[in-house]
Amino acid sequence: MKMSRERKEDALEYCHPLKEGEDHLIEPEKLTEEELDEIAETFTSKEMCDRVCREVFIKNRWALHKTIEWSKSDKVYLKRAAFMIMAGLAEENRELKNSLFKVFIPILEREKSDERAEITEAIDLARDAIKARHERLRKKVEEMESPKSGDS
Repeated sequence: MKMSRERKEDALEYCHPLKEGEDHLIEPEKLTEEELDEIAETFTSKEMCDRVCREVFIKNRWALHKTIEWSKSDKVYLKRAAFMIMAGLAEENRELKNSLFKVFIPILEREKSDERAEITEAIDLARDAIKARHERLRKKVEEMESPKSGDS
C-alpha cells in the first residue's frame, strides 16, 4: 500500500521545530517498513536525509534492517541514510547492545571505496560514532582502518 502524500509530508514535517503546545502529526515508531522506503526515496539533500534519519528513522524498529539494505544502494541519499542511521543509533540508543554494532563494521569496510562526498562523510560519521561507543568497538574499527600487511 502506497503512503499518502500527506502522511509522507507529515513525516518530513516531523523534523521541523514545533511551537510550544504543538504535537507531531506522525509517530516515528509506527511507520511501516514500506513507509520508511517511501520517505527515504524523497530525499533530495544531505540535510533532509540526516535530519529524518536522526529524528525519525532511528526511533523505528525497522532502522537496523534498513541500514543493512540501504547500504547496498547506488542511490546517494538512500546509501547515506544507512550510515546516518548507524551514526544516530550509536550515539543515541544506549539500549542497543554494543555487539550489535560489530555487524556494521564489515559494511563500513565494504562501502569505504565509494568516493562520493555524501557517502564518505556519512561513513566517517558512522565510524566515529561507533568508535566512541565502546573501547572494543573502537579497536575493531581501527583494525578495519589500518592497512593489512602486504597492502602497499
